[in-house]
Amino acid sequence: MTPEIEKKIQEEVTRRVSEAMSQYTNFFGDKYLFERNIQILDGRKITVGQTNGLTIGTAATQKIALWGATPVDQPETVSDASVSSVSGTGDDANINSSLGSLATAVNAIIDRMQEVGSIK
Repeated sequence: MTPEIEKKIQEEVTRRVSEAMSQYTNFFGDKYLFERNIQILDGRKITVGQTNGLTIGTAATQKIALWGATPVDQPETVSDASVSSVSGTGDDANINSSLGSLATAVNAIIDRMQEVGSIK
């Protein structure tokens, strides 16, 4: 195949792909704006870069959901658990307070994960 024919084939393929994609997207500089749902066939993978990775949601107010949950913005921060040293003290009030703080933090984490749909 001559270089001229190869170039014409590449141009035609590019034209046809662009034409086909235009019915699904609007091209704005460095991104595609999809006006329809995107369906990925079973068994396919999404591969991302190894240098900078992938960001889903670029602002805390953008809404995301998993597994059919209602999309929500970024959940609130979970406060650090307040745990006092309890070793060998026999101080039931201190132990109960620390356990209560841990339970509150764990429950808040569970709430946040349920909110975005990552667990039920």
